[in-house]
Amino acid sequence: MLPFYHPTTIVALDDDPVFLESFAFHYGEDFICQTFTRPEEAIRFCNERRDHSDVVRQLFRDDVDVGDAISVAPGDQVLRVESAGMRTLSSDPGRFEQLSLLCVDFSMPGLNGIDVCRQLRDHPIRKILLTGKAGDETAVKAFNEGLIDCFLMKQMADLPRILKREMESLQRSYFTELTRPVEVALSAHREDFGAHSGLRSYFLDIFDRRGICEYYRVLNPAGIAMIDDDGAPLFLSVCDEETMRAAEEIAAGEGAPEVLVRMLASRSIVPIFPQTGIAYGAHVAETWNDHVWPAQSVEGAANEPVLYLSLIDGPAARAMLPANMSSYADYRDARDPL
Repeated sequence: MLPFYHPTTIVALDDDPVFLESFAFHYGEDFICQTFTRPEEAIRFCNERRDHSDVVRQLFRDDVDVGDAISVAPGDQVLRVESAGMRTLSSDPGRFEQLSLLCVDFSMPGLNGIDVCRQLRDHPIRKILLTGKAGDETAVKAFNEGLIDCFLMKQMADLPRILKREMESLQRSYFTELTRPVEVALSAHREDFGAHSGLRSYFLDIFDRRGICEYYRVLNPAGIAMIDDDGAPLFLSVCDEETMRAAEEIAAGEGAPEVLVRMLASRSIVPIFPQTGIAYGAHVAETWNDHVWPAQSVEGAANEPVLYLSLIDGPAARAMLPANMSSYADYRDARDPL
């Protein structure tokens, strides 16, 4: 499970307009397709697009609070990832214009596909080369040199299916590399459960079943903010035993209704109280029932804790994302209003 993931733009370059039309038809629902017949235009387009490594850097801040708690050498900086900042990425429609993949034909007049990939060698975009039978040896050499990430023969009968599979795999590879610093920072937090095997299986089922197209792991409250293909938000709340025990003890100490304390003790609900997260207080004395959801316990490997999960939708899930959230569905509609 990545720290965050969202749809991106892929570039297709071929001197055959008919192939490009077919490409956009097959993949336009799953990717934003930008097509070119001229190599120079495609190269310029890639080089002019926003560098999204800057987005990742903006998720970090100097941390002045933990310096006394850990050993830090003089002159070193302590950085902490702002998980709330990942949610704010959902308010930037420019995230969908991020380039993750280039699909380029080998045989073109002037610059061939490998020439194009060589000029974009230092660009983080993943690269798929489409070849004819005569181009296999050249493609293997380019792959071994690290100029391309994959090559496929155009003559393959099931090319559309295989190409889609490879594009999805390489897009994930792109995000894995892009978000690696965030993953390392999140893994240092007790509240992050991104590596939990049971949670990962549970999340992947939701991802497929509910048509999730983007998500953001967050720490306060701990969980995963998601947006589906239609632009509807969901939130998967995640609590461990320590968090649930703390919620129960605070509620009992604050004189919460007996039924609430009993439900927390039985681990049958997950609470997300406004202002304080899991902590019950006088501010929800009359409305506490609006801020708890049925819990499902999920186990992982032998050394992993039991987690308590709740899938939240509607206004409560919407509150977990910025008020000016922009969805992929809105972006598609703006690009193709008809």
